Amino acid sequence: MDNESLVRLADNILFAIKEDAGGATWDEVVDKALDKFQEKVPTLDREGAKRIMAAVARQHKPNGAYTLPLEQQAQL
Repeated sequence: MDNESLVRLADNILFAIKEDAGGATWDEVVDKALDKFQEKVPTLDREGAKRIMAAVARQHKPNGAYTLPLEQQAQL
């Protein structure tokens, strides 16, 4: 995979994990996304995967902790 494809994959995974996160903190979301990213690209070493996911996560990081309001959690 080329760099652009890896970034796009990391972005898609982070978005999917964020959508299903429930009451998870942003750090928990990023950690879960990193694990999933490594499952999808097992040939990529952990440090390389961390760098890509960190770059993607910086673009999407919300202000404060990532938690859903209680009303939205009840709908899940």
